[in-house]
Amino acid sequence: MAFLLTRSVFIHTPKTGGQWVAAALENAGLITGRLGVVHASPDEIWHEPEFQQRPFVFAMVRHPLTWYQSMWAHRMDEGWDRDPIDDPEWFTPRWIAIWAEFTRHCKADTFDEFVHRCVAWQPTGYVSMLYDAYTQHCTFVARQESLVDDLLTALQSAGEPFEPEPILRTPKRNVRAQHSRWLSHCRYTPELIQLVMRAEEQAILRFGYRELPELA
Repeated sequence: MAFLLTRSVFIHTPKTGGQWVAAALENAGLITGRLGVVHASPDEIWHEPEFQQRPFVFAMVRHPLTWYQSMWAHRMDEGWDRDPIDDPEWFTPRWIAIWAEFTRHCKADTFDEFVHRCVAWQPTGYVSMLYDAYTQHCTFVARQESLVDDLLTALQSAGEPFEPEPILRTPKRNVRAQHSRWLSHCRYTPELIQLVMRAEEQAILRFGYRELPELA
């Protein structure tokens, strides 16, 4: 959902650290309301008065390489055929349909096969498409790799009155790909890295991800 603050709106892009951001905002006492379902995209709620009354809108992205790791680990944990994305409290009917197609085309028991299926289905980048949808109308796009600093920057830029300490004390959330259960299964080969980097060129160039991240 969109999390409403006094002067801004936070959009929860799937698998980019949004659960931590929501928890940090809650701990800091900054959330004044919610708009739509958990993963509502801006184009689905931009017409709402609560959205238009707040001039600053921010969302998160992450490097496409680690997004694929996180998503595959998440689906392996939760099961491909049972997932919160089927819950209308998490996704709108539009995104439930998109995720159903994602599952149908990309479901795989190995990470290598998962990535190949994703790229075969969306050769111009599934993550690039996702980020385009979730960063529409955004004033500021933060990066998961600098999650804490970027959240503080967003709040300062929006003019939100806040104390940083509760945010800094918020523990990490939902780091599935780093869990020992999946660590050895989310490995990239050099060829697989190049496959993703080519497919996700749009997101990589737009959000400054030319450098390779530290990979599990």
